[in-house]
Formats: sequence, structure tokens, C-alpha cells
Amino acid sequence: MLDNIPRAIVWMNVVVLVAGAAAVIATANAEFGFYLAALVTITFGVLMLHRRVGLSTGVLTALSLWSAAHLIGGLVPVPRGWPYQGDTPVMYSAWIVPEVIKYDNVVHAFGFGTCVVVCHQSIRCVIGHAADHPGVIALCVLAACGLGGVNEIVEFVATRISPDTNVGGYVNTALDLVANAAGAGAVGILLAVRKFEPDAGSSDPEARGPG
Repeated sequence: MLDNIPRAIVWMNVVVLVAGAAAVIATANAEFGFYLAALVTITFGVLMLHRRVGLSTGVLTALSLWSAAHLIGGLVPVPRGWPYQGDTPVMYSAWIVPEVIKYDNVVHAFGFGTCVVVCHQSIRCVIGHAADHPGVIALCVLAACGLGGVNEIVEFVATRISPDTNVGGYVNTALDLVANAAGAGAVGILLAVRKFEPDAGSSDPEARGPG
């Protein structure tokens, strides 16, 4: 299952998961333990998808960076003097642009933008060049936004498990969805105008299309 994944990507994910597990044990943080379990489940799902589709190295790298960014967001304290929102001084609360853009928003945009390419490569593996039609790319954008909605459901479940969370309220959820749509839309536009050529790793040249 891991034979066709670069070793650096495998080790990156091992380090992320081990570090997350160590943090959960050290802090007895039920919320992050739930998120870590979700991360392990998602990682396994990506492996299953990769086995079927053959995701590109670039996409696997982006997904791994997203996983690491999630770990950093929940565990790494905000540097002294750095502005943050709320009462929990971790990176997810840190302002990148004060009162406008948080670290959390950037991670959401990056992650669900990556999901657009995951969806596109998966569909392209099945229908080939037809996946490059703008209508199909638009569906990939909507699918990524749908995955973002699932993420918000996971966060909601976390608030039911542990009432003392850093999830935020309705406005935070809405901003997450906006960030998801912004990232997915931007990547969808890039795909549509052919600024880059995604490389689904299918062994079938006709299914992969050019590149």
C-alpha cells in the first residue's frame, strides 16, 4: 500500500501522528484525541483512495502538509506578542491579518483547495479528459465545499464530546465555510484555465490524460 508513496511523505505523516498521539497522552486532551482519531481515519481513507486512483506526489505532499498544519494549529502556542482571538493562545487562534484573517482560515483555504485537486484526479482517473470540462471542475469545487461541511460536522461533534473546546461559534463556522469556498474556488479557477496540469497517477494513459 505504501510502496508507491515517497518515503519522505510517509515519514512526515508518521511524525505528525506520533507527535499528535504524544500530545494527547501528555495533556489528556479529549478534544484533540477526537481530532487525532479523525485524522487517522482520514489518512487511512486517503491511502485507500491513492491505491485506487494513484494521487500525484504533489497532492500527497499537500495533504501531508495540511495534516501537519492542523497539528501545529491545535498544539503550538502563539508566539509572544502575536495577536490572537479568544482565550486559547494556540496557532489556530492567531491572526495573520489582525481582525481579518486567522491562521485557521488559511489552513481551511489550503486544505479544501487541495481537496478540489483530489476530486479532480479521482474523477479523471475514471473518465479521462472529460474531467477537464469546466462543468466537471465546478462539481469538484462543490464536492470540496461539501467535504468542508463534513469537517464542520466533525467540529460540532467535538463540542458535544468536550464542552471546553476552541471551535468557536456560528460566526467561526461561517468564516470556515467562506475560507473553504475561497480556497476551493481559487484552485478550481486554476484548473479551469489550465495554469497547471494535475497528474493523476493512473497506470492507464487514456484515463490520466495529458501530463
